Amino acid sequence: MQNKTNNYSILFWITLFGLTLVSLLADSYASGVYRPPQPPLWITYGFSQEDIKQGKELFKGGQLIGPKGETCSACHESGQQVPLKRSSLKKKAEQMGSLINICLTDPTRSEGQSIEIGEPQMIQIGAYLISRYRLPSKTIKNLK
Repeated sequence: MQNKTNNYSILFWITLFGLTLVSLLADSYASGVYRPPQPPLWITYGFSQEDIKQGKELFKGGQLIGPKGETCSACHESGQQVPLKRSSLKKKAEQMGSLINICLTDPTRSEGQSIEIGEPQMIQIGAYLISRYRLPSKTIKNLK
C-alpha cells in the first residue's frame, strides 16, 4: 500500500512540474496581444493592383522600350548588369522618378523619352517597384 502511495505522489509531482514548465514556455511565446495583419501595400499607399500590373508590364518590356530595344528588366533583373536591391532602392526612394528618367533617356541604354513626375506610367512603374521591393511610402509621394 505504501508503495502505491509513493508512486502516486511521484506521478503527482512530475505532472505538476510538467504543467508548470509548459505554462512558463507558453507565456514566453505568446504575448497575448492580437496584432492584425498589415493591409497590402497598394491599399496603404493609394495605388491600385492594376497600377502594379501595368508597371510590371512596362518594366518587363512594355511601351517604354527605346529605339535600342532595351527594357528596364534587361539591366535590372537579378543576374543582370545592375540588379535592383531593396536596400539601395530604399536609400534612393526620394529620387525614384529622376532615377527612372536617367535610365530611360541614357544614350548607352535605351534612348527613350523621359516621363514626367505624376504621369500614369511613372506611378505605375513606381507602384510595381514599391510592391516588389516593399519600399517606404515616401517613394510613391515623390512620383505623384
